[in-house]
Amino acid sequence: MIIIVSLVLMNRHYQPGWFEDLAQDTTAFASFYYLGSTLVIITAVKMKTIPRWLKFIMLSAFFFLLTMLLQTAGLLVMNTWWDPWYYTLFPALVYRIAEGISRRLSRISHAAHNSSVT
Repeated sequence: MIIIVSLVLMNRHYQPGWFEDLAQDTTAFASFYYLGSTLVIITAVKMKTIPRWLKFIMLSAFFFLLTMLLQTAGLLVMNTWWDPWYYTLFPALVYRIAEGISRRLSRISHAAHNSSVT
């Protein structure tokens, strides 16, 4: 979803300098960015000892700082005023969805395990 918004609205692009073509540069860097983002969010989902509200704050702070770091380093160019807000708050929403999916899968797994034991 997030990459579709970027492609359609062209609200940001990346300039790591790996390719001469800006579209290739953006696609290649975004692939690593979103893979890393996914790993961070899934790690937060699986960390059961940290309260949910604190995970929201930590994720939002992490992605805000990451966005600012990438922009300061010249790797990220934002073309809209709402870009930092979207890329800071959207991962928290994805976390919430992933947490619900994880909880449901865990219940299904436990129910299947309990029925096979008896």
